[in-house]
Amino acid sequence: MASTNATATANPNPPGLVSGKLIVLASIAVFVLIGVGFWAAGKWFSAHPIEADDTLDYANRAEWVVMPATTILLTEPPRYMRGPYGSKIKKELPFAVTPAVEEQLNAWSVNARQGKPAHIDDLPLVRPSPTATDWYFYWLLAKGSLLDGQNTQDFDAYLSEAYESAPAVLTLTYRGLDDRPFANQPIGDIELTFARKANDVLDDSLRLAYPDNSTDEFGRVYLPVFDTPLQVSVKPDPPGHEAEYPFSGWLIFPGKVGGPEPIVVRPTATSGAD
Repeated sequence: MASTNATATANPNPPGLVSGKLIVLASIAVFVLIGVGFWAAGKWFSAHPIEADDTLDYANRAEWVVMPATTILLTEPPRYMRGPYGSKIKKELPFAVTPAVEEQLNAWSVNARQGKPAHIDDLPLVRPSPTATDWYFYWLLAKGSLLDGQNTQDFDAYLSEAYESAPAVLTLTYRGLDDRPFANQPIGDIELTFARKANDVLDDSLRLAYPDNSTDEFGRVYLPVFDTPLQVSVKPDPPGHEAEYPFSGWLIFPGKVGGPEPIVVRPTATSGAD
């Protein structure tokens, strides 16, 4: 009986290898689809940008997101034999104002230091870069409306205009020794210094006065400011109290609203007090 020798042909794609190829191809397809998805999403968002609503409504200030402020060093440490370059600035500061704007700001600030309330008639119709500085003037107008005994509608309207148009807002929080808010109390005059960069050297000549501050029900003072490192260069003691300001130097914070750690307020020691 003749026998038939069947030649067995080897399978070029055994089951395990086939499964491995499918996994690799599927993985590549997934990565490609993810990449295409991100690309398409990027194109869509470029054509339909989502703008964050950072409008600040003073009436809803309890809902403001207050970011923690930190202190930074703006200039190189002084070194022997370095001469005038000891104040070389370390940080890029895009903030700048024109000479005309600076003159305008200084004039308003001088009046504020001298206790002269601002009036709406003092805001010239034609002025340099109005949107760059109006927030400060409207804040002064709010203070002037209180001094002049105007109605609260004017005060609220001026404050709203100031905070809505300000580049940023610095919050100072005052607390008593019991850690409770130092609420609805007079604080006094505050002055802020704003950092600029001039020929790689720190320019700290721009200083704005914020007169007649009082805390709200949360123990806070809200100051509209430029978006640049700043210093609290005048730190008042509330009447009949001493305030311990736990910060110094240049402050920065992310976002539109920020402030340093709370300021501790204690009654002034008087004769006959226990």
